[in-house]
Amino acid sequence: MLLEKDTVVLRVTEDNVSAFLACLAMGTLCAIRAKTLPAEAGIWTLGVPRIWEPLIASRAASSEVVEILQTFDELSAIQKLMPEKFDKEIDTLIGRLQVELANIEKPVWQMEWLVSQDGKLEIMRD
Repeated sequence: MLLEKDTVVLRVTEDNVSAFLACLAMGTLCAIRAKTLPAEAGIWTLGVPRIWEPLIASRAASSEVVEILQTFDELSAIQKLMPEKFDKEIDTLIGRLQVELANIEKPVWQMEWLVSQDGKLEIMRD
């Protein structure tokens, strides 16, 4: 199994996926820019294909959001090979996400955890 530890399920309605991912991506980019997260976090979080590939077929997220997620795997390479362009690239991606959020009719999102009957997070085990 890809996730080696127990997991919990987070549910987001289909019409909230683009806004949710845009906000998550923006926060990740801000953390990378602030050096709270390393640039390599891009590929291991939102840039990994198992995150964005299912979105292409389902169309649950806009093509712009998917394209931005796909660029997350390039961030560490840009930082290493072209450090003078790194901050500008982060700013450009954040700007694209801001435009995307502005174009979503209701850019707020709702989520919920899968919770057991006793009110605890439902733990999924391999």
